[in-house]
Amino acid sequence: MTATTQETTPAAWKDDLLAGFGSAGVCAVAFWAGAIAAREIRETQSTFPLFMITGAQGTGKSTLLEFLWRLYGIPDYEGIAPLHATTNALIKALAGDDRKPAVFVTVDRPTKWTPNSFTWDELKPCYAGDRIAERGTKYSDEVTDVAASAGVVFTPDNEADISPALAERSCRVDLDRICRDDPASSAAAAYRLVLWPVDDAREFGRKIAACAPAIADHLAANADARAYGLQRSGIKSDRLATNYGQLMALIEAIGPAVADVLDTCVGDSATQFAAHLAHQHQRGA
Repeated sequence: MTATTQETTPAAWKDDLLAGFGSAGVCAVAFWAGAIAAREIRETQSTFPLFMITGAQGTGKSTLLEFLWRLYGIPDYEGIAPLHATTNALIKALAGDDRKPAVFVTVDRPTKWTPNSFTWDELKPCYAGDRIAERGTKYSDEVTDVAASAGVVFTPDNEADISPALAERSCRVDLDRICRDDPASSAAAAYRLVLWPVDDAREFGRKIAACAPAIADHLAANADARAYGLQRSGIKSDRLATNYGQLMALIEAIGPAVADVLDTCVGDSATQFAAHLAHQHQRGA
Protein backbone atom coordinates (compact mmCIF):
# COMPACT_ATOMS: atom_id res chain seq x y z
CA MET A 1 0.00 0.00 0.00
CA THR A 2 1.20 3.51 -0.74
CA ALA A 3 0.14 6.85 0.61
CA THR A 4 -1.26 7.88 -2.75
CA THR A 5 -3.79 5.05 -2.85
CA GLN A 6 -5.49 5.84 0.45
CA GLU A 7 -8.77 7.59 0.94
CA THR A 8 -7.94 11.11 2.04
CA THR A 9 -11.23 12.54 3.24
CA PRO A 10 -10.90 14.83 6.27
CA ALA A 11 -9.73 12.86 9.31
CA ALA A 12 -10.28 9.55 7.53
CA TRP A 13 -7.26 8.40 9.53
CA LYS A 14 -9.46 8.22 12.64
CA ASP A 15 -10.55 4.67 11.85
CA ASP A 16 -6.96 3.52 11.41
CA LEU A 17 -5.98 5.23 14.67
CA LEU A 18 -8.73 3.41 16.55
CA ALA A 19 -7.99 0.08 14.86
CA GLY A 20 -4.26 0.38 15.48
CA PHE A 21 -4.16 1.91 18.95
CA GLY A 22 -7.69 2.19 20.33
CA SER A 23 -8.38 4.77 23.01
CA ALA A 24 -4.65 4.88 23.80
CA GLY A 25 -4.17 6.50 20.40
CA VAL A 26 -6.88 9.07 21.12
CA CYS A 27 -5.21 9.93 24.45
CA ALA A 28 -1.91 10.41 22.62
CA VAL A 29 -3.54 12.68 20.03
CA ALA A 30 -5.23 14.70 22.78
CA PHE A 31 -1.94 15.22 24.61
CA TRP A 32 -0.23 16.07 21.32
CA ALA A 33 -2.84 18.75 20.74
CA GLY A 34 -2.55 20.05 24.28
CA ALA A 35 1.20 20.47 23.87
CA ILE A 36 0.53 23.48 21.64
CA ALA A 37 -1.04 25.21 24.64
CA ALA A 38 1.38 23.81 27.26
CA ARG A 39 2.72 27.27 28.18
CA GLU A 40 -0.77 28.70 28.77
CA ILE A 41 -1.92 25.59 30.63
CA ARG A 42 0.99 25.90 33.07
CA GLU A 43 0.14 29.56 33.62
CA THR A 44 -3.34 28.69 34.86
CA GLN A 45 -2.77 25.16 36.21
CA SER A 46 0.86 25.51 37.42
CA THR A 47 1.80 22.14 35.88
CA PHE A 48 1.42 20.15 32.68
CA PRO A 49 2.28 16.43 32.76
CA LEU A 50 4.83 14.65 30.65
CA PHE A 51 3.49 11.86 28.44
CA MET A 52 5.27 8.51 28.71
CA ILE A 53 4.74 5.86 26.04
CA THR A 54 5.96 2.40 27.01
CA GLY A 55 5.82 -1.03 25.43
CA ALA A 56 8.03 -3.80 24.18
CA GLN A 57 9.70 -3.65 20.80
CA GLY A 58 7.12 -4.07 18.06
CA THR A 59 4.16 -2.67 20.00
CA GLY A 60 4.06 0.51 17.90
CA LYS A 61 5.84 3.26 19.85
CA SER A 62 7.79 4.48 16.82
CA THR A 63 4.78 4.09 14.53
CA LEU A 64 2.57 6.17 16.82
CA LEU A 65 5.19 8.92 17.14
CA GLU A 66 5.78 9.09 13.40
CA PHE A 67 2.04 9.50 12.84
CA LEU A 68 1.72 12.19 15.52
CA TRP A 69 4.45 14.23 13.85
CA ARG A 70 2.56 14.01 10.56
CA LEU A 71 -0.26 15.91 12.28
CA TYR A 72 2.16 18.84 12.42
CA GLY A 73 3.33 18.33 8.85
CA ILE A 74 6.59 16.54 9.68
CA PRO A 75 7.09 13.13 8.02
CA ASP A 76 9.46 10.29 8.85
CA TYR A 77 10.52 11.55 12.26
CA GLU A 78 10.25 10.17 15.81
CA GLY A 79 12.13 12.50 18.10
CA ILE A 80 15.47 13.28 19.72
CA ALA A 81 17.78 10.57 21.04
CA PRO A 82 19.08 12.51 24.07
CA LEU A 83 22.47 10.86 24.33
CA HIS A 84 23.22 11.74 20.72
CA ALA A 85 22.04 15.35 20.86
CA THR A 86 23.99 18.42 21.87
CA THR A 87 23.07 20.29 25.04
CA ASN A 88 21.93 23.24 22.93
CA ALA A 89 19.62 20.98 20.90
CA LEU A 90 18.05 19.61 24.07
CA ILE A 91 17.53 23.10 25.50
CA LYS A 92 16.00 24.34 22.25
CA ALA A 93 13.55 21.44 22.16
CA LEU A 94 12.52 21.86 25.79
CA ALA A 95 12.14 25.63 25.46
CA GLY A 96 9.33 24.98 22.99
CA ASP A 97 9.61 28.28 21.16
CA ASP A 98 7.96 26.71 18.10
CA ARG A 99 5.08 25.32 20.20
CA LYS A 100 5.81 21.78 19.07
CA PRO A 101 6.22 18.93 21.56
CA ALA A 102 9.68 17.90 22.69
CA VAL A 103 9.92 14.17 22.02
CA PHE A 104 12.70 12.04 23.47
CA VAL A 105 13.15 8.49 22.29
CA THR A 106 15.00 5.61 23.89
CA VAL A 107 18.19 6.54 25.71
CA ASP A 108 20.97 4.25 24.52
CA ARG A 109 23.68 3.34 26.98
CA PRO A 110 26.56 5.84 26.98
CA THR A 111 29.62 5.09 24.91
CA LYS A 112 32.80 7.07 24.34
CA TRP A 113 31.17 8.40 21.16
CA THR A 114 28.11 9.94 22.80
CA PRO A 115 28.46 13.71 23.25
CA ASN A 116 26.75 14.00 26.63
CA SER A 117 25.33 12.07 29.53
CA PHE A 118 21.60 12.08 30.12
CA THR A 119 19.12 10.57 32.52
CA TRP A 120 15.36 10.72 32.24
CA ASP A 121 15.20 12.64 35.52
CA GLU A 122 16.56 15.65 33.67
CA LEU A 123 13.04 16.03 32.28
CA LYS A 124 11.51 16.72 35.71
CA PRO A 125 11.69 20.56 35.37
CA CYS A 126 9.32 20.28 32.41
CA TYR A 127 6.43 19.42 34.73
CA ALA A 128 6.13 22.93 36.16
CA GLY A 129 7.92 24.74 33.34
CA ASP A 130 10.94 25.48 35.52
CA ARG A 131 14.20 27.09 34.47
CA ILE A 132 16.53 24.80 32.54
CA ALA A 133 19.25 27.17 31.30
CA GLU A 134 20.39 30.74 30.82
CA ARG A 135 20.57 32.47 27.47
CA GLY A 136 22.99 35.26 26.79
CA THR A 137 22.62 38.11 24.33
CA LYS A 138 25.28 38.82 21.73
CA TYR A 139 27.25 41.99 22.45
CA SER A 140 25.54 42.35 25.82
CA ASP A 141 25.98 41.11 29.38
CA GLU A 142 22.24 40.58 29.68
CA VAL A 143 21.22 37.00 30.57
CA THR A 144 17.69 35.61 30.51
CA ASP A 145 16.36 32.39 31.96
CA VAL A 146 15.17 29.65 29.62
CA ALA A 147 12.13 27.78 30.92
CA ALA A 148 10.99 24.31 29.91
CA SER A 149 7.86 25.43 28.09
CA ALA A 150 7.30 22.54 25.68
CA GLY A 151 4.96 19.64 26.20
CA VAL A 152 7.16 16.57 26.60
CA VAL A 153 6.71 13.02 25.28
CA PHE A 154 9.25 10.31 26.07
CA THR A 155 9.60 6.60 25.35
CA PRO A 156 11.83 4.70 27.77
CA ASP A 157 12.73 1.14 26.85
CA ASN A 158 13.01 0.14 30.47
CA GLU A 159 10.58 1.53 33.03
CA ALA A 160 13.07 0.61 35.74
CA ASP A 161 15.06 3.63 34.52
CA ILE A 162 12.18 5.95 35.46
CA SER A 163 12.32 7.32 38.99
CA PRO A 164 9.12 7.50 41.07
CA ALA A 165 9.45 11.29 41.02
CA LEU A 166 9.38 11.44 37.23
CA ALA A 167 6.67 8.81 36.94
CA GLU A 168 4.45 10.87 39.25
CA ARG A 169 4.89 13.85 36.94
CA SER A 170 3.74 11.87 33.91
CA CYS A 171 0.75 10.28 32.26
CA ARG A 172 1.58 6.82 30.96
CA VAL A 173 0.26 4.76 28.07
CA ASP A 174 1.52 1.18 27.88
CA LEU A 175 1.08 -0.14 24.35
CA ASP A 176 1.65 -3.68 25.61
CA ARG A 177 -1.74 -3.46 27.28
CA ILE A 178 -3.80 -2.51 24.26
CA CYS A 179 -6.44 -5.14 23.58
CA ARG A 180 -6.10 -6.09 19.92
CA ASP A 181 -8.74 -8.61 18.86
CA ASP A 182 -7.15 -8.95 15.44
CA PRO A 183 -3.41 -8.20 15.74
CA ALA A 184 -2.80 -8.48 11.99
CA SER A 185 -5.52 -5.94 11.16
CA SER A 186 -4.30 -3.64 13.94
CA ALA A 187 -0.75 -3.77 12.62
CA ALA A 188 -1.96 -3.01 9.10
CA ALA A 189 -3.96 -0.03 10.33
CA ALA A 190 -0.97 1.31 12.27
CA TYR A 191 1.22 0.93 9.20
CA ARG A 192 -1.24 2.95 7.12
CA LEU A 193 -0.98 5.80 9.62
CA VAL A 194 2.72 6.35 8.96
CA LEU A 195 2.00 6.49 5.22
CA TRP A 196 -0.78 9.02 5.59
CA PRO A 197 -0.30 12.03 3.28
CA VAL A 198 1.24 14.82 5.30
CA ASP A 199 -0.83 17.54 3.63
CA ASP A 200 -4.02 15.81 4.77
CA ALA A 201 -2.83 14.92 8.26
CA ARG A 202 -1.53 18.42 9.01
CA GLU A 203 -5.03 19.86 8.70
CA PHE A 204 -5.58 18.56 12.23
CA GLY A 205 -2.58 20.55 13.47
CA ARG A 206 -3.90 23.72 11.81
CA LYS A 207 -7.26 23.35 13.52
CA ILE A 208 -5.69 22.72 16.91
CA ALA A 209 -3.28 25.66 16.61
CA ALA A 210 -6.22 27.95 15.91
CA CYS A 211 -8.01 26.93 19.10
CA ALA A 212 -5.02 26.68 21.48
CA PRO A 213 -6.33 29.49 23.75
CA ALA A 214 -9.69 27.74 23.99
CA ILE A 215 -7.96 24.50 24.97
CA ALA A 216 -6.14 26.25 27.82
CA ASP A 217 -9.37 27.94 28.92
CA HIS A 218 -11.20 24.60 28.97
CA LEU A 219 -8.57 23.05 31.20
CA ALA A 220 -8.64 26.04 33.53
CA ALA A 221 -12.41 25.60 33.89
CA ASN A 222 -12.67 21.80 33.99
CA ALA A 223 -9.43 19.96 34.81
CA ASP A 224 -9.72 20.43 38.58
CA ALA A 225 -13.19 18.88 38.55
CA ARG A 226 -11.86 15.87 36.61
CA ALA A 227 -9.01 15.53 39.10
CA TYR A 228 -11.47 15.66 42.00
CA GLY A 229 -13.54 12.94 40.36
CA LEU A 230 -10.45 10.75 40.10
CA GLN A 231 -9.68 11.30 43.78
CA ARG A 232 -13.24 10.34 44.66
CA SER A 233 -12.75 7.14 42.65
CA GLY A 234 -9.66 6.17 44.64
CA ILE A 235 -6.65 8.01 43.20
CA LYS A 236 -4.56 8.92 46.24
CA SER A 237 -1.77 10.96 44.68
CA ASP A 238 -2.67 14.61 44.08
CA ARG A 239 -0.22 14.71 41.20
CA LEU A 240 -1.63 11.67 39.44
CA ALA A 241 -5.15 13.02 39.86
CA THR A 242 -4.07 16.37 38.43
CA ASN A 243 -2.18 14.81 35.52
CA TYR A 244 -4.93 12.49 34.38
CA GLY A 245 -7.61 15.07 35.13
CA GLN A 246 -5.83 17.34 32.66
CA LEU A 247 -5.63 14.54 30.11
CA MET A 248 -9.37 13.90 30.46
CA ALA A 249 -10.07 17.61 30.05
CA LEU A 250 -7.83 17.72 26.97
CA ILE A 251 -9.85 14.97 25.33
CA GLU A 252 -12.97 17.05 25.95
CA ALA A 253 -11.31 20.28 24.86
CA ILE A 254 -10.23 19.20 21.40
CA GLY A 255 -13.61 17.69 20.49
CA PRO A 256 -15.27 20.90 19.20
CA ALA A 257 -12.26 21.73 17.04
CA VAL A 258 -11.93 18.30 15.49
CA ALA A 259 -15.41 16.79 15.64
CA ASP A 260 -14.58 14.79 12.51
CA VAL A 261 -11.94 12.98 14.59
CA LEU A 262 -13.35 13.00 18.08
CA ASP A 263 -17.08 12.42 17.99
CA THR A 264 -18.96 12.06 21.26
CA CYS A 265 -18.75 8.28 21.39
CA VAL A 266 -15.00 8.18 20.73
CA GLY A 267 -14.37 11.02 23.17
CA ASP A 268 -16.39 9.43 25.97
CA SER A 269 -14.57 6.11 25.54
CA ALA A 270 -11.18 7.83 25.57
CA THR A 271 -12.08 9.84 28.69
CA GLN A 272 -13.04 6.64 30.50
CA PHE A 273 -9.83 5.04 29.29
CA ALA A 274 -7.78 7.95 30.68
CA ALA A 275 -9.41 7.40 34.08
CA HIS A 276 -8.50 3.71 33.80
CA LEU A 277 -4.89 4.71 33.03
CA ALA A 278 -4.78 6.74 36.25
CA HIS A 279 -5.75 3.70 38.32
CA GLN A 280 -3.35 1.48 36.37
CA HIS A 281 -0.58 3.98 37.01
CA GLN A 282 -1.34 4.10 40.73
CA ARG A 283 -1.16 0.31 40.98
CA GLY A 284 2.23 0.42 39.28
CA ALA A 285 0.87 -2.01 36.71
